[in-house]
Amino acid sequence: MKVLIGLLIERLGSFFAKIVGLMSKRAAVVALLAAMGLMVVTFTSALSGLLQNMTTGINQPLVVFGLSLLPRNTPDVIAMIGVARSAQWLFIWQMTVARSAFDAK
Repeated sequence: MKVLIGLLIERLGSFFAKIVGLMSKRAAVVALLAAMGLMVVTFTSALSGLLQNMTTGINQPLVVFGLSLLPRNTPDVIAMIGVARSAQWLFIWQMTVARSAFDAK
């Protein structure tokens, strides 16, 4: 199974590298941001479903009480934190590229 997953990741990585190689830098960044947005939406919906399943499927009173203390927008806040971290990573990456280009001159 690990070999199959490794092969799949390798093939997908080379496929996306070819696609990004054909794009301009601006289009590649837009595609990266769109992919990050899609991942955030998927993560938020998965987290919402997980929290919904936990609250309906558990009959332990202490667990139900603990989950009731979470605010209703918990998955949204976690997704916003993920978006902020992604934006931070993108900014640091852009600054590193800009500094390396400036130092090369």
